[in-house]
Amino acid sequence: LLIAQLNCAYHATYLDMMGYARLNRGKIVYETMPSCPRWRWESFVGALRLNECLEFGEGDMGVPGGVQVFEPASANITT
Repeated sequence: LLIAQLNCAYHATYLDMMGYARLNRGKIVYETMPSCPRWRWESFVGALRLNECLEFGEGDMGVPGGVQVFEPASANITT
């Protein structure tokens, strides 16, 4: 029982730690944004092509506003 309690406490602490790390990264991005020239930011956003639809599979068009990431077919085997 003690091991289960310690495991749950560690899991909660780990999730809090991850949340604080994400908040800290967001704070760094927020503080850095004023130093980024507007033309560079607009070029970056344009390169992301967020207005184009994502293709989930061949001929299966998804929603716009995302970044497509390819992964090996062996990562998620569907049989």
